[in-house]
Amino acid sequence: MKSAIILTLVAVLLLLGSSDGYPVGVAAEPGGLLIQYIKPGEPYDIEARSGLRLKISNRSSEQRTYRISVAQPQQLGIEKWIEGYVPIPQPDWFSLEPAEIDIPPQSTGYARMFINIPADSRYFNQHWVVALAIQSVPKGGEVLTLALRPVYYLETKSGEDVSPRTGESLGIGPTVLTCSRNLPGKEQGRILCGEVKIHNGDSRPHAYSISAEVPEITASGQNVSPSPGFSWLENPASVVATENHLTLKPGQSRTIGVRLLTGRDKVVPPQDRECLLWIRPDKGSGRFVRIQIK
Repeated sequence: MKSAIILTLVAVLLLLGSSDGYPVGVAAEPGGLLIQYIKPGEPYDIEARSGLRLKISNRSSEQRTYRISVAQPQQLGIEKWIEGYVPIPQPDWFSLEPAEIDIPPQSTGYARMFINIPADSRYFNQHWVVALAIQSVPKGGEVLTLALRPVYYLETKSGEDVSPRTGESLGIGPTVLTCSRNLPGKEQGRILCGEVKIHNGDSRPHAYSISAEVPEITASGQNVSPSPGFSWLENPASVVATENHLTLKPGQSRTIGVRLLTGRDKVVPPQDRECLLWIRPDKGSGRFVRIQIK
């Protein structure tokens, strides 16, 4: 099964002053993580797929015990995350073994990470965010504990079903479209990449705006990452939808086409490029479709 993992191997480090004047701290890797193409109903062992485990480094001069839990980001006081992702419905779909690790001083410990999303059509085409809480277990007399909160992003397998969860204003499917450079139509200046169905699962009408974009490079790095093996498309305006605005009644769906313009000189953009087709409702979170040129 196709799978992809993007790692941000940046240690998250917290330093506090100890009573004897020496710094104590803890670091964790990966500090950021994106996993794509997760199929609901199939257990996902991250180490078996990629060799990756959660690494915790005890940088203190004493043995420490670290406890790991999983939560929605807002449950840990995290208020901002990348646009296009929503908190995972059930944090326990992401789990770690062991959930408590004893680590000697100046040493590292590891935990395996697993994803187990129920087999339900509603959970295809989803972009979720989940947060970890890595905390040192306080020893007798201690009043401070070390805590890290790395945030991870999960994208489930793309499919045709657009069913959103109850009350959601936006369901889309598929969430990945491929524009083949060899498809018929480029001689007319455009290549048909496919179709996206948009569904209003809310109890009231909603208006939607649709646009092709690539993230701006920012110092914070709080942007959607391209898929492994892809770079952002230099000119996202070459990706066009058949509709830029639409309104849907409760329970209504509509299908739009997505095309890649090859330009007046019939030059097709380079392969292995990607852009995002954003669908943003008048209320609620916007979502995106990855448009991949191969």
